Amino acid sequence: MDREFEKLLADVSRSLKELAELIDRYLEKSMPVEARLEMLKEKFPENLKKLVTFEAVDNRVVVKPRGYLGNENFKQIAEIIREAGGEYVSAGKESHFLVPKR
Repeated sequence: MDREFEKLLADVSRSLKELAELIDRYLEKSMPVEARLEMLKEKFPENLKKLVTFEAVDNRVVVKPRGYLGNENFKQIAEIIREAGGEYVSAGKESHFLVPKR
């Protein structure tokens, strides 16, 4: 019986996490781009926040590196951007991360 209860709790926990993510995505859709930009900034630890600039452009959030990020910083930033529904745009010196309105 304990195993069944543990499995049930794990299923409920997983379902609640998925529901919270869906609610976040829904709220972000109706959120002004400036508010989405501020939410994205909050997801960045201070050490990474110092390495990039944030800008709202045409209802999208653009995150640009201030300089060379290095592999580890790039991976961490890319992960945050992916979780926010964005992607990396490779464009030479104009390369950036882009988070479109979902």
